[in-house]
Amino acid sequence: MSEAARRRRELITAAQAGDRAAFDTFFEENQGLIRMVVSRFSGREAEYDDLFQVACMAFVKAVSGFDLSAGVQFSTYAVPVMLGELKRYFRDNGALRVSRTIKEQAAQLMAERERLSAALGREPTVGELSAASGLKPDEVVLALGAMTPVLSLSQTAEEGGSPLLELIGEDPTEAMLDKAAVGAALARLPDRQRRLLLLRYYRSRTQQETAKELGISQVQVSRLEKKALAELRRLLEPATRDGI
Repeated sequence: MSEAARRRRELITAAQAGDRAAFDTFFEENQGLIRMVVSRFSGREAEYDDLFQVACMAFVKAVSGFDLSAGVQFSTYAVPVMLGELKRYFRDNGALRVSRTIKEQAAQLMAERERLSAALGREPTVGELSAASGLKPDEVVLALGAMTPVLSLSQTAEEGGSPLLELIGEDPTEAMLDKAAVGAALARLPDRQRRLLLLRYYRSRTQQETAKELGISQVQVSRLEKKALAELRRLLEPATRDGI
């Protein structure tokens, strides 16, 4: 066992025993891991700070639940746990999460609209709201549009119609999270196994083509592929146990 691995083990042991200083040290040293998981959700309609807080709470859960005798690295267990908590966060908060900034802009615009409506005797235009609020016209449209009530994905838009989920397709959250979990597990594989799986399943290479690129026989590719897939499944087992 390396010195770094021994130190991590000591910090986790102490943290699980209630040593707050040890936990704080371990937490600080794993900020990069937490931010890596959160970064996989960039572009989603959610505040980064909110997602980071969810991931941090999941990290605490991972430290508490990690089995030091399991023979796996902490990150292999912690990443799926954090992904699972983020998945539940998106589920619990609906398909659309309006950012805090847009909410604040919408509140400002509602106040300006009431003031201008009283002064003008009519509904103000987007341009007038833009001038009064200092926001760009497209920001005005985005903020006010985001505050408009939306239909549930399982609700029909009109009587006798089809649910929106059937019309627009499945919510991509599940696929995104699955991809993130597999990506985290792939990163833990040995270089040769990872490269083989990337060639076979991401670049759609045949076993013969993969053998040529790796400089090995097709029989070796078949054996290595089975071994790599088995290892990948093992690395993903914490996610299965946690209900991810």
